[in-house]
Amino acid sequence: MTSKLLVVYLATIIVIFNSCNKSDDLTTNPNNPSSSLTTFTASVIERIPNSATISWTESLNIGGTDIVRYKVLLNGQIVHTGLTQLKDTLYNLLSDNIYSGKVIAYTTSGDSTTADFTLPKINGIVIFGRNDGSRLMNVVEAYDIFSGVRLWRTITGPENSSLFNTPTISHDTVFITKSKTNDYSVYALNCKTGALLWSAVTSAGSNIITSVSYYQGKLYTTLNGKVICLNASTGQLIWTYQNATSNFDSPAMVTNGKVYVGTYNGGGSDIYALNSGDGSVAWHYQYTGSYGGRPLIKNNTVYFSTSTTFYALNEATGNLNWSRTADANFQCGSSPIFYNNTLISTGGYKGVFALNPLNGNTVWNFENGISPNILSLGNGNIYFGQSYSSTKRLTCINATTGVYMWQISGIPTFRTTFANNRIYIFGPFYDKIHIRDASTGSFIAEIGDPLNDYYNDTGAFVLYINDVPYYYSEHPNYGL
Repeated sequence: MTSKLLVVYLATIIVIFNSCNKSDDLTTNPNNPSSSLTTFTASVIERIPNSATISWTESLNIGGTDIVRYKVLLNGQIVHTGLTQLKDTLYNLLSDNIYSGKVIAYTTSGDSTTADFTLPKINGIVIFGRNDGSRLMNVVEAYDIFSGVRLWRTITGPENSSLFNTPTISHDTVFITKSKTNDYSVYALNCKTGALLWSAVTSAGSNIITSVSYYQGKLYTTLNGKVICLNASTGQLIWTYQNATSNFDSPAMVTNGKVYVGTYNGGGSDIYALNSGDGSVAWHYQYTGSYGGRPLIKNNTVYFSTSTTFYALNEATGNLNWSRTADANFQCGSSPIFYNNTLISTGGYKGVFALNPLNGNTVWNFENGISPNILSLGNGNIYFGQSYSSTKRLTCINATTGVYMWQISGIPTFRTTFANNRIYIFGPFYDKIHIRDASTGSFIAEIGDPLNDYYNDTGAFVLYINDVPYYYSEHPNYGL
């Protein structure tokens, strides 16, 4: 064979070889402008220390007949290829590593398009305060949420039937309050080590201290009928607000430079908006009924519920935008949450309601005859528990439609918190935090020390995952 013929022959072989391998080229034309494939997105459903689950929307082959397949890459290396499903689980990961990922949709004709995702490093703890009866002491504890190992325990004093409120976290510091007659305290501890940084506010009286709300270097809480503001770094008192007629007894929620707190004055009730800097009154609104939990501030509106009426106030002035009174088809609950431009709230024995935030009209309702406890939102779903002696269950419904998704019976659920596709549960008579898969409700693990005689536990816990706190929906810093 002549050299000229040999060159032609080799060129032909190369063309044929490239043609045959075009569909397996993972780096060519990731976003081909002439591609018939539609763009799509990828997201992380769950990231735990050794694995992760990702999902992606469907890429359609417009005008083509080839089946669309998917390839998954981590840090530029192929993990899986030839996939037709829209979900994949990745194994053998390192918890301290951050992974850059791609999902490539492709066809045998060479069209392709790419969606990116990132797997963050992963670490997580759960922190709560408890009474350890067997050792006669009050303690604050932290556990690794993946291994269940206790990371630290800090003794805050002798056992005295005190009740701890839900912790609040900011910048690796956890703030937790403890209530007992003539002993109301705020503790600041290091999240990672449990080291006590400071303690403050020991006060006589017979009322309560609530969970603290953190805002721009300050802590806000209600104590013995008054609102107090503390320096978050030192615990030093900055200001106090109290008047002659009102008794503040709900958590103080702070946003947009105002402290929102409910009160009962003996003949009626008020919600106050105080200026966060000095505690001066910006406005207050008087209403009937008892104040219910945490207000929600969204779209320049303050939403809150009483035992009889749901209210929407102008955030700047406190003027009434609208209200809705309970009736045969609607019951008021507490601590509303916001999803997809819809207000969602518990509704007493009527279940769960979604309301139009502009007028309070019902968008959907879910009724099952038993009053639900605190709501939790995640993955486009609403999770809530019921902890009555005859009905103990965890329920999941769709947050957009209110349609029933799944239910697990036999779980006395009081507080639930969603994080990383998991539901963390604390219920009456539990010794431990109970963990369930948020997609299916299946059991994952329990966290806690069953050897200790804990009692008077309120289910007051906070999750701290990758330096981000996760609260249940009645916490004053929820959603901020």
